[in-house]
Amino acid sequence: MSIPHDVSFSIVLRSPFIMAGMDASGAGIDTPALRDEFGKPILPGDHLKGLLREALARLEAVNSPLLAVSGGRTLKIEALFGAQAVAASGRQAPEPVRGRLRLSDLIADVAPSSTDITRIEIDDHAGTVKTGALQVVELVAPLNQTVTFSGTSLFYGTADEAATLEKLLKTGLCMIAAFGGVRTAGFGEHVTEQSTVTVTARPAARKHWPAGQTRAVLTGRFNRAFMVNVSQAADNVYVGGTVVPGAAIKGALADMLIQAGYAPADMSTPLGRALAKLHISHAHPIKDQSEHELPVPLSIMRQETDRERLVCALGAASPGLIGGACVDFQPDWKPAHEDAARVRCGRGESQIPQLMRGHTAISSQTGVAEDQKLFLEVLRARIDNEGADVSYRFTVDTTESEKVDAASARLFREMLGSELTGVGKTHATLSIDSAAVAPETAQIATPGPWRVLLETPAVMLDPEAEGGFDTYEEAVRAYFRHVIPEATVEDYYVRRDLVGGHGASRTTWQGYRPVSLFRKGSCFLLSASPTEAKTVANRLSALVASGLPVLRRDGGTTCEVNDWRETIFLPANGYGRISVDGRAFTAFDTAAAHTS
Repeated sequence: MSIPHDVSFSIVLRSPFIMAGMDASGAGIDTPALRDEFGKPILPGDHLKGLLREALARLEAVNSPLLAVSGGRTLKIEALFGAQAVAASGRQAPEPVRGRLRLSDLIADVAPSSTDITRIEIDDHAGTVKTGALQVVELVAPLNQTVTFSGTSLFYGTADEAATLEKLLKTGLCMIAAFGGVRTAGFGEHVTEQSTVTVTARPAARKHWPAGQTRAVLTGRFNRAFMVNVSQAADNVYVGGTVVPGAAIKGALADMLIQAGYAPADMSTPLGRALAKLHISHAHPIKDQSEHELPVPLSIMRQETDRERLVCALGAASPGLIGGACVDFQPDWKPAHEDAARVRCGRGESQIPQLMRGHTAISSQTGVAEDQKLFLEVLRARIDNEGADVSYRFTVDTTESEKVDAASARLFREMLGSELTGVGKTHATLSIDSAAVAPETAQIATPGPWRVLLETPAVMLDPEAEGGFDTYEEAVRAYFRHVIPEATVEDYYVRRDLVGGHGASRTTWQGYRPVSLFRKGSCFLLSASPTEAKTVANRLSALVASGLPVLRRDGGTTCEVNDWRETIFLPANGYGRISVDGRAFTAFDTAAAHTS
């Protein structure tokens, strides 16, 4: 069985070297140095991965004995570094294969300082400096000074595979003459005789889980910058979110299960079915023991009369004109107005810095960057703007998994209660610091009406079903008629996004098929007759505990979707979390109080 190993690198470079960053470091600097959130220089893990893969692929091409493992086996380069998805016809297209070697950034433990060097281009015809061809490069150390980059990466494998990998990586490092940009012009000299790499079994992490409990609230911290819940801000700009979806946590758990020799995607096995029933909430950043990044209801309006006022317009007969005065809807607010609304209802916004990384494809023919192959990633730091580690809190419920297979549920609790490796794009590790018994869901008060708030995004409309309704209002009412037949939708405020794209095209034969995802902050006003009020309150209590279900039309009937192979936006993955009549509403004036 594969177990996690620490791969400790110490790579020594001689200045000058170029690890280009995206943040301006000073006036007149064309190429700033890449630094982490603490201002320390970085040797990016992606760069190290690319150079090592190229070196080891050359060894594999000549069937080097260094790849040999006991028992006649060999280490495969593709298995170590992973493989891209390959387009294919058929309903289930292949996914990218994650490598067993997860390389992370290496950090230079030097005091934040810099100098610079200039580069020029000579005109071939004139023999002088070409106009406009001066480049000022930031250096993190004076010329000829050596800098050591260190860090620990992760490898999943057996003890004999780890021993083979160590020898292989030592050889691979010796084959790399230089790191960084402009290597062919003398930059980034690798001092191979001083660089080292070791592979050792990772010590077992301390396990946190309340004894005898199937539900727990876990709190943990990331070991590096991370990238999850990605949105596309522009054609070539991808921005990571500050909230970690339950789907990302469950995906990391599934990857750990695969490395341990299980088949979590096989729904014919008890473990596969138990994993599908496992409920993991979104992980929100916390400060002073309160969750941040929770939404302000979209029904909150800003109004200026004799003073600035924030009003909840849910249920107002004329939301654009309350008490004879006009209101500003949230899309028209300034940042200061958003901050005031968050403060009013106690919903803080986490101050987590963004870290930009640039990537480009290198031409195999020319060895330089290809045209129109540049894209940017925006990661989230593991610290806040004050330099303190950010903790994340989420809830895990193995109750339904326990009913399917008790042994699998125990395994999930053991893995989730220690550390989660391979979270998101950067393969970050989420180490659990503490665990507590999850509180029981409070019973919703019987008298209505009820104000329901989406705390996390939710799929409430099946794309196939949307076409069957003339208006959005009909579709929303139809959803609640199925979920809570006794309730009536009196009013609602929603915004939605169409998500899907490349990820969706890999998992369904129809290709691109976007999902209609209601944004967090969408809210609904429900009512019921006096005879049905208790039934509705009980149903709302159950939905607060479980989340809003995903519905799909199957012929003439509507059914609930519980299979992650159809969509990841399931309540079991943290989507569709709701609250009812919480402070997010009660902290504001009501429209009725200002209606003449």
